[in-house]
Amino acid sequence: MNKRDRLLSNQLVALKENGWVVNQEDAVRFNEGSERLAHLHAKTVTAKVLKDQGYRVDTEVVMPDGEVDVLGYSEQDMIVVECESNPDSNTFSSKLNRYVHDQPPREMFWIDVDAVPGNIGEAYDHITAELFE
Repeated sequence: MNKRDRLLSNQLVALKENGWVVNQEDAVRFNEGSERLAHLHAKTVTAKVLKDQGYRVDTEVVMPDGEVDVLGYSEQDMIVVECESNPDSNTFSSKLNRYVHDQPPREMFWIDVDAVPGNIGEAYDHITAELFE
């Protein structure tokens, strides 16, 4: 096992020890409820942006206090991205407390589904800016 694989394995172990159910392959999945097309679009483009930035990605990741839209992890970093329509500060605070505080991810980012352009290239640029600029 090379150094990168060992570090990625350590990230998975930390998640699993905290009750997260993570696919070991990059994956984009539908959620359990009724998922709007705009939400699926934002989630899928977010996964592609993270993958292109060197992250492993999984979506609809089950953890003890809920289900995160997108989990991105690399050798040195781990983040959660929530794709929401009509985001409000109460929902953000609640999810931040459940998904990040006392959990392995270092940060949670918020993508406003309704602000993501329908054009795939424009959506990619928009989400890249939201996450990395």
